[in-house]
Amino acid sequence: MKDYISHVGHYGITVSSLEKTREFYENVLGFEYDGKLVKEDGSDILDYPSYEEVTGVPGVKFRIMNMKGYGVNLEFLQYVYPEEIKIDVQPYICGTSHLALVVKDPDKAYAELRAKGVKVSSNRAVCIEAGTHKGVYANYFRDPDGFILEFVKPMEE
Repeated sequence: MKDYISHVGHYGITVSSLEKTREFYENVLGFEYDGKLVKEDGSDILDYPSYEEVTGVPGVKFRIMNMKGYGVNLEFLQYVYPEEIKIDVQPYICGTSHLALVVKDPDKAYAELRAKGVKVSSNRAVCIEAGTHKGVYANYFRDPDGFILEFVKPMEE
Protein backbone atom coordinates (compact mmCIF):
# COMPACT_ATOMS: atom_id res chain seq x y z
CA MET A 1 0.00 0.00 0.00
CA LYS A 2 2.96 2.33 0.36
CA ASP A 3 2.80 2.88 -3.40
CA TYR A 4 -0.73 4.26 -3.02
CA ILE A 5 -1.05 5.99 0.38
CA SER A 6 0.62 9.39 0.58
CA HIS A 7 -0.48 10.68 4.03
CA VAL A 8 -3.29 10.76 6.57
CA GLY A 9 -6.01 13.13 5.39
CA HIS A 10 -8.13 13.36 8.52
CA TYR A 11 -9.34 11.50 11.58
CA GLY A 12 -13.12 11.12 11.78
CA ILE A 13 -15.13 11.14 15.02
CA THR A 14 -18.92 10.66 15.30
CA VAL A 15 -20.54 13.15 17.68
CA SER A 16 -24.01 14.07 18.90
CA SER A 17 -23.72 17.84 18.29
CA LEU A 18 -21.37 19.72 15.99
CA GLU A 19 -21.97 22.90 17.95
CA LYS A 20 -21.10 21.36 21.34
CA THR A 21 -18.08 19.65 19.79
CA ARG A 22 -16.83 22.86 18.18
CA GLU A 23 -17.06 24.72 21.47
CA PHE A 24 -15.04 22.03 23.30
CA TYR A 25 -12.32 21.55 20.67
CA GLU A 26 -11.92 25.33 20.13
CA ASN A 27 -12.25 26.66 23.66
CA VAL A 28 -10.75 23.81 25.69
CA LEU A 29 -8.17 22.33 23.33
CA GLY A 30 -7.35 25.20 20.95
CA PHE A 31 -8.26 23.61 17.59
CA GLU A 32 -9.37 25.90 14.75
CA TYR A 33 -12.73 25.63 13.01
CA ASP A 34 -12.19 24.74 9.35
CA GLY A 35 -15.74 24.83 8.01
CA LYS A 36 -18.74 22.60 7.44
CA LEU A 37 -19.67 20.72 4.30
CA VAL A 38 -22.80 22.09 2.66
CA LYS A 39 -24.97 21.17 -0.29
CA GLU A 40 -25.52 23.39 -3.32
CA ASP A 41 -28.72 24.76 -1.71
CA GLY A 42 -26.80 25.77 1.45
CA SER A 43 -28.17 22.94 3.61
CA ASP A 44 -25.65 21.23 5.87
CA ILE A 45 -27.56 17.94 5.99
CA LEU A 46 -25.74 15.71 3.53
CA ASP A 47 -27.91 12.99 2.03
CA TYR A 48 -26.35 12.15 -1.33
CA PRO A 49 -26.70 8.54 -2.56
CA SER A 50 -22.90 8.39 -2.83
CA TYR A 51 -22.65 8.75 0.97
CA GLU A 52 -24.89 5.69 1.34
CA GLU A 53 -22.44 3.80 -0.86
CA VAL A 54 -19.35 5.15 0.96
CA THR A 55 -20.68 4.36 4.46
CA GLY A 56 -22.73 1.26 3.63
CA VAL A 57 -25.64 2.79 5.57
CA PRO A 58 -28.94 2.92 3.61
CA GLY A 59 -30.62 6.34 3.82
CA VAL A 60 -27.70 7.92 5.68
CA LYS A 61 -27.92 11.64 6.43
CA PHE A 62 -25.29 13.53 8.38
CA ARG A 63 -23.60 16.86 8.99
CA ILE A 64 -19.82 17.23 8.72
CA MET A 65 -17.54 19.80 10.37
CA ASN A 66 -13.77 20.05 10.06
CA MET A 67 -11.30 21.35 12.61
CA LYS A 68 -7.54 21.55 12.45
CA GLY A 69 -4.63 22.04 14.77
CA TYR A 70 -1.39 20.55 16.04
CA GLY A 71 -0.71 18.91 12.68
CA VAL A 72 -3.97 16.94 12.48
CA ASN A 73 -7.26 17.44 10.65
CA LEU A 74 -10.33 16.27 12.52
CA GLU A 75 -13.63 15.49 10.76
CA PHE A 76 -16.67 15.41 13.03
CA LEU A 77 -19.81 13.67 11.79
CA GLN A 78 -23.23 14.23 13.34
CA TYR A 79 -25.64 11.59 12.03
CA VAL A 80 -29.19 12.79 11.38
CA TYR A 81 -30.25 9.35 10.07
CA PRO A 82 -30.05 6.74 11.34
CA GLU A 83 -30.64 7.93 14.87
CA GLU A 84 -27.47 7.97 16.95
CA ILE A 85 -26.73 5.18 19.36
CA LYS A 86 -24.84 6.26 22.45
CA ILE A 87 -22.50 3.67 23.97
CA ASP A 88 -20.32 3.80 27.06
CA VAL A 89 -16.93 3.70 25.35
CA GLN A 90 -14.17 2.21 27.46
CA PRO A 91 -10.49 2.08 26.49
CA TYR A 92 -10.41 -1.73 26.67
CA ILE A 93 -13.22 -2.28 24.11
CA CYS A 94 -11.89 -3.44 20.72
CA GLY A 95 -12.44 -0.79 18.07
CA THR A 96 -12.21 2.06 20.58
CA SER A 97 -9.60 4.65 19.75
CA HIS A 98 -8.10 7.72 21.31
CA LEU A 99 -6.26 10.80 20.15
CA ALA A 100 -3.05 11.71 21.99
CA LEU A 101 -1.93 15.33 22.22
CA VAL A 102 1.63 16.05 23.36
CA VAL A 103 1.91 18.60 26.17
CA LYS A 104 4.89 20.43 27.65
CA ASP A 105 3.61 20.60 31.22
CA PRO A 106 1.18 17.78 31.99
CA ASP A 107 0.35 18.97 35.52
CA LYS A 108 -0.70 22.43 34.31
CA ALA A 109 -2.57 20.92 31.33
CA TYR A 110 -4.60 18.62 33.60
CA ALA A 111 -5.23 21.39 36.13
CA GLU A 112 -6.69 23.51 33.33
CA LEU A 113 -8.87 20.62 32.14
CA ARG A 114 -10.23 20.07 35.66
CA ALA A 115 -10.84 23.83 36.08
CA LYS A 116 -12.93 23.74 32.90
CA GLY A 117 -14.97 20.81 34.21
CA VAL A 118 -13.55 18.21 31.85
CA LYS A 119 -13.83 14.59 33.00
CA VAL A 120 -10.31 13.20 33.49
CA SER A 121 -9.33 9.63 34.39
CA SER A 122 -7.11 10.68 37.30
CA ASN A 123 -6.58 13.83 39.35
CA ARG A 124 -3.01 14.15 38.15
CA ALA A 125 -0.73 13.51 35.21
CA VAL A 126 0.48 9.97 35.84
CA CYS A 127 4.15 9.10 35.42
CA ILE A 128 4.70 5.59 34.08
CA GLU A 129 7.08 3.95 36.53
CA ALA A 130 8.60 1.09 34.51
CA GLY A 131 9.02 -0.52 31.11
CA THR A 132 9.63 1.13 27.77
CA HIS A 133 7.31 4.02 28.73
CA LYS A 134 9.14 4.72 32.00
CA GLY A 135 9.20 8.47 32.60
CA VAL A 136 6.28 9.24 30.25
CA TYR A 137 3.47 11.32 31.76
CA ALA A 138 -0.02 10.56 30.53
CA ASN A 139 -3.70 10.73 31.38
CA TYR A 140 -6.97 10.16 29.53
CA PHE A 141 -9.87 12.57 29.43
CA ARG A 142 -13.15 12.76 27.53
CA ASP A 143 -14.76 15.12 25.07
CA PRO A 144 -18.49 15.93 25.52
CA ASP A 145 -19.52 12.68 23.78
CA GLY A 146 -17.11 10.49 25.71
CA PHE A 147 -14.45 10.19 22.99
CA ILE A 148 -11.14 9.44 24.68
CA LEU A 149 -8.34 11.97 24.40
CA GLU A 150 -4.93 11.81 26.03
CA PHE A 151 -2.41 14.37 27.12
CA VAL A 152 1.06 12.84 27.01
CA LYS A 153 4.51 14.16 27.80
CA PRO A 154 7.28 11.94 26.42
CA MET A 155 10.16 10.99 28.68
CA GLU A 156 12.96 13.51 29.03
CA GLU A 157 15.88 12.88 26.70
